[in-house]
Amino acid sequence: MRGIGLGIVGVAALTAIAAADGRPPATSTIHFEAGSPQHVIAGMTFGLLRSDDAGAHWNWMCERAVGYGGTYDPSYTFSPTGAIFATTFDGLTVMRDSCTFAPAASGTTFVSVDQIGPDSSLFYAAADPNNAKIYRSTDDGVTFPTSGSPGQNSEWWDSLVVAPSDPMRVYVSGYRFAKVCSNNSSMTCIAAADCGGGTATCDSRRIALLSRSDNGGATWTALSQTGLTISNQSTIDVVGIDHAAADTVYIHINLEDGMQGDGIYKSSDAGASWSKILTTTDPFGLSFLAKQDGKLVAATQTLGSQVSDGGASCRSQASCNWTALPNAPHINCLVENPSDQSVWVCTKNYTDGYGIMKTADLSTWTGVLRFQDIEPVITCASTTVQTQQCIEPYNNLPSEWCCLRAQLGITDSSVDCTGANSCGASEPQDGAPDGAPDAAPLAPDGAADNADAGNFPTGARKGYCDAGGSPHASLLLALCVGLILGKWRRR
Repeated sequence: MRGIGLGIVGVAALTAIAAADGRPPATSTIHFEAGSPQHVIAGMTFGLLRSDDAGAHWNWMCERAVGYGGTYDPSYTFSPTGAIFATTFDGLTVMRDSCTFAPAASGTTFVSVDQIGPDSSLFYAAADPNNAKIYRSTDDGVTFPTSGSPGQNSEWWDSLVVAPSDPMRVYVSGYRFAKVCSNNSSMTCIAAADCGGGTATCDSRRIALLSRSDNGGATWTALSQTGLTISNQSTIDVVGIDHAAADTVYIHINLEDGMQGDGIYKSSDAGASWSKILTTTDPFGLSFLAKQDGKLVAATQTLGSQVSDGGASCRSQASCNWTALPNAPHINCLVENPSDQSVWVCTKNYTDGYGIMKTADLSTWTGVLRFQDIEPVITCASTTVQTQQCIEPYNNLPSEWCCLRAQLGITDSSVDCTGANSCGASEPQDGAPDGAPDAAPLAPDGAADNADAGNFPTGARKGYCDAGGSPHASLLLALCVGLILGKWRRR
């Protein structure tokens, strides 16, 4: 399942400190509370950020407080009651008190994605060897009485999207692995002899899954994949549904030739047929958004971004009239603020100047979040994981918050980062005492075309890899190995 094992073993065993999953600090996802869009949460590679004033201020919670670790990025959902749901290795968790994530009604079944529908119903997709059903709740996640299975156990669900205009219309995508004959992909096998001999081999294949429900997840219909370009490395993601027409749906297929290539496909007949409307080849993938006004936005980190007016004439890349977005930052996620239809994007903090930006006209970009300005941490009772494992020293390591503060150049001083809380070897080597603010602001990375390095403050690189002979040398070296092995590619 997406190489999760490496992340769990590598990071959990190390009980790693700030940003210790080995990836550059970055924004992964952005979510708004339905009906109260001033409440925003952002999934980060170093935990969870929350804003209650439309992005003016951001507060931090660490990964352990949410209930996960490693290079895994949870799928978050913000319910209309203010509850925050997160997918974790131990099931769906929910935070209703601003401090503590607790198990939801899903139990400990591994959950891959979740989604709120336009009627406030909550869906989640189980991805467990003994359970791959889709579940639906109409009581804010207290119970999940409705369930249906699009396939079979041991399947992994990559995406689940509910139509904005029809709460009963749901699309899901995922995959499973199977052993099939090289001379007949519809024939399963255990060994080459099962394939009739000769040069035929029994190969492991990734089988792409794409289904639709018309009754809120109770039953499912497999959708056509005719005309889709899919390699053995590809995944399919449902990335948008027209806000007025539940039959118009968009999917994203990555690694189309096995090495690169991202395609966006459109169906106007609820998945019965597909037309390719865009191809890109950015090495870091593609983000896509179907806006409320019908416009389509496709964004990359290094090859720029585009917009189409969408509409019925959008049946091919040429007919969709894609035009470049001027001055677009390096984008790896897109989301629309439902209140004003502004587009918020995940960007490269130390290259673009902000980790989240927004635009009202797809032309002028305004900064929303700088990692250096995160303030303060989310403060909770002394018995909570947030306090005991995120703010205070934990498991013979210094305060995770103080290490994050040092590595990202955060200036907030609401937590005392001296003494036992001092980050020690992880403090950027700028000449300032451990835990003290940097003597000078961290310089932006100069390599604007380096999609990974551009997310690091220059000083913080020493905090990761210049372990020297410090007591934390083994830990920091392991983090560097994790950075190399955990190089990630956004879908």
